[in-house]
Amino acid sequence: MSTKAEHYDVIRKPIITEKATRASEANAVVFEVAIDSNKPMIKAAVEALFGVKVKAVNTAITKGKVKRFRGALGRRKDVKKAYVTLEEGKLVKQFGETPPVLAGGVFLFLRCQTLHRIQSVVEISSQKIPIIH
Repeated sequence: MSTKAEHYDVIRKPIITEKATRASEANAVVFEVAIDSNKPMIKAAVEALFGVKVKAVNTAITKGKVKRFRGALGRRKDVKKAYVTLEEGKLVKQFGETPPVLAGGVFLFLRCQTLHRIQSVVEISSQKIPIIH
């Protein structure tokens, strides 16, 4: 499959948490995806972007919380997560054996809505992380 701009609209960013790290032990990766995307779209996007074979896709929608800021009510956005299970022996190349994590557990993954291409690769602690601009 070829990498299309629509694939970058489906996959927003990887989620690096304790639960996602535990899921990676079961050969799965977790992504934040567009709220209107469905399982076949997510599967096609992961296979095209990362060059891996997807076994299954499970999704979960987390409703945004209602919060107060200076007395005014506000609401956080709804978030859709995709738990993508990969075929045995397959690995997302950009993540390597363990997710690339910077100091304080902050993952470096920049995305811009207008340009959908991998522009450069940054080396951080001997791991290559693509920066999507």
